[in-house]
Amino acid sequence: MSTCTTCGIEVTGDMAFCPNCGAPVPAAQPIPQQTNYQTPAAVQAPIAQTSPSGQNAWQNAQVPPVNPGNQANPQSHPVDLNAAVCAKDHTGEFSAQDISDNKVYALLAYLLGIFGVIVVGLVARDSKFAMFHMRQSAKLVVVQWLFGLIAALFFWTVIIPIAYFIFTLVLAVVEVICIVNVCRGKAKEAPIVSSFGFLK
Repeated sequence: MSTCTTCGIEVTGDMAFCPNCGAPVPAAQPIPQQTNYQTPAAVQAPIAQTSPSGQNAWQNAQVPPVNPGNQANPQSHPVDLNAAVCAKDHTGEFSAQDISDNKVYALLAYLLGIFGVIVVGLVARDSKFAMFHMRQSAKLVVVQWLFGLIAALFFWTVIIPIAYFIFTLVLAVVEVICIVNVCRGKAKEAPIVSSFGFLK
């Protein structure tokens, strides 16, 4: 039941005009039915839980530091790079006076080969700096002799003589490096041949 908008009497829904005043009766609009749909729990937006202090619980959570691969902390075992690089530098073991007074003998040990080794061993045996370089020069001489003996035994091959020639050039470069170290007042072991255990 509804009422006429002009005179106010009651009219039914099947009347097109008001029986009292003749005014048209508007058609009744259907009322949409409400359905109670529940949103699935999987698509419901997560509700932030609040802590008693009024802040969100996720803000109070402490995230642990990420450590991929369960690796150890690199700062727990520091690496002394300086010690690793200068492991074969013995300059600090000799006094500055010894270095300055015996540079000439140390140079003779390299420049004269086996004769320089003998001279330094006889004349400058009291100088630790000169004796250090005498041992390095002796290593170069011994290694060169050993490879020369091998090259002499296998002279009929092609690879051994070529390898001996190349290794002789390498030893010459190593000797130049040692001479430069003496001029700079350094006591560094000779590259390559320092790995040999004799004449320490």
